[in-house]
Amino acid sequence: MTESSEMSSAQPELVPTPKRPGWPKVVGILSIVFGGLTLVCGGFGLAVSFVMPNFMSSMMGGQFQDVPPPPMTPPVTPLIIGTALVGLLMNVVLVVAGVATLRRKPKGRTLHLVYAVVQAIVTVPSAWAQHNAQQTQMANMEAWVEQYGDTDEGRPIAQSMAQQKQVQQATAMIGPIIGVALGLAWPVFCIVWFGMIKRDAEAMGGGLPEEEGLY
Repeated sequence: MTESSEMSSAQPELVPTPKRPGWPKVVGILSIVFGGLTLVCGGFGLAVSFVMPNFMSSMMGGQFQDVPPPPMTPPVTPLIIGTALVGLLMNVVLVVAGVATLRRKPKGRTLHLVYAVVQAIVTVPSAWAQHNAQQTQMANMEAWVEQYGDTDEGRPIAQSMAQQKQVQQATAMIGPIIGVALGLAWPVFCIVWFGMIKRDAEAMGGGLPEEEGLY
């Protein structure tokens, strides 16, 4: 009994392996989904913004013989193009950050912070540029209606604009606010989560060293 007791007491005490937290999978998947959807929708929207003016002109050209076609699309300004391209690039970074976080790589946190800071800076001027483009398009339409609204070809458009004017004004005011709120939601979360909460391995709940896969 004594020898067996001594042998059992001499055995090393087993240390339980720390359990890895589950949040990296959730955040990583969400970042991949958000980044991928924004890339598809943003890329499609940017392409359409270049094609739509010519498409609308060709579609409406046959309907307006005596007057020029109305300006149905907002202008695409350099600021819109620049912020859109930066946004697309940052969403590529977000997808890469999501993959890295899903695989529990240290660079996932850094890439999320890079995405969040740049995207937060770009969101406001992007919404401002879109708002200004819509206001310019509305002003151009009003000028067109004032000049050609009494013609047979312009009268239906003038009546349609008069009916939709209040809705367009409300949309012009509310749209940028909603756009900024949606555009800042995930960047602000990433700044708070990765910049203030999950700043080291211990704060992430795993306690594993970096070579084990946690930040």
